[in-house]
Amino acid sequence: MLKFLKSLVKKIITISGSEIRHKFLSAYLNNDKNIKVILSVEEEVKKLQEDKILIKNKLFKKHVKSRHLVENRYFKKYIKRDKKYNIVKVAKGYCDSNQTIKYLKSLKPDFIITFGCSIINKKFINSFKNKIINIHLGLSPYYRGSGTNFFPFLYNELQFLGSTIMIMDKGIDTGKIITQIRPNLEEKDNIHTAGNKIIFETIKTLKKILVSRKKIKPTRIKTKYKTRVFKNKDFNIKSLKKAQTNLNQGIIKNYLRQKKKFEKKYKIIINY
Repeated sequence: MLKFLKSLVKKIITISGSEIRHKFLSAYLNNDKNIKVILSVEEEVKKLQEDKILIKNKLFKKHVKSRHLVENRYFKKYIKRDKKYNIVKVAKGYCDSNQTIKYLKSLKPDFIITFGCSIINKKFINSFKNKIINIHLGLSPYYRGSGTNFFPFLYNELQFLGSTIMIMDKGIDTGKIITQIRPNLEEKDNIHTAGNKIIFETIKTLKKILVSRKKIKPTRIKTKYKTRVFKNKDFNIKSLKKAQTNLNQGIIKNYLRQKKKFEKKYKIIINY
C-alpha cells in the first residue's frame, strides 16, 4: 500500500535527465503550494545528437531540431531563472554511492521522483523503499525501456502511446502501477507533439497524486500481449524513416478511427 502522508506540504527530491522536458518536472511541481522540491538532481546523460553517425543524416538532424523546438514551445515558459529549489548537476552513476544515499536520506524527502535518468541500482531502491515514484514514458507492461513513445509510430501501435506512473522496483519499468495516461491525440499531431502532450499530462497528474490524501494500492496489468523492450540502439535511421513514413501515410488518422476498440482491448490503470 502506498501511503500518502497527511502533512500539507510534501518534500520532494527529483532525479532526472537534463533536457528541458526533464527540467519541467521540478519547475511545475514546485509551483504548487503543497509541494516543495528540496533538491533537483539533473543527470548529464548521452544525447541522441551526440551520436557521430546519426548526426550526419539529414532526416535525423531535422528530427532533433523539431524535437527541441516543440519542447521549448511546451515547457520553456515554466522554467524560470529564479528557481526556489537547489539544483545539482551530476554525472551518470551519482546515485550508486553510499555518500549520495546518506546525503539524500538526511534531507528526509517524502518522495523521490525519477524521470529520464539512468538505471537506479538496487541499493538505492532498498534505501528508499516505496518512496521512489518513477515516470515511465510508455505504457507498461506493453512497452518498456527507451523511446517507448517513438516506437508505437514504428510498429503502428498508437494504442501504446502514453505514460506510467509507478513505484520503482528492481526491474526495468516493472514496478507496480499507480496510474497511467493516454494522450488526447489529434490528427495534426506528430511524434514530438504527441510525446510532449504525454509529458505535460503526466506531470500534471503526478502533482495531483502528490497532494492527494487518498490511499491507493499500486497494482499490475495482466496481459497476453508480448511485451516489447527497447534499448537506445533500437533507434536508428531505418526505424526513424519507417516511423516518419507511417506518420506521413496517416497513422494517426487511421488509429483515431479505431481508438475505442484498441483502448478496450489494451486496458490501462486510471486512478487519477
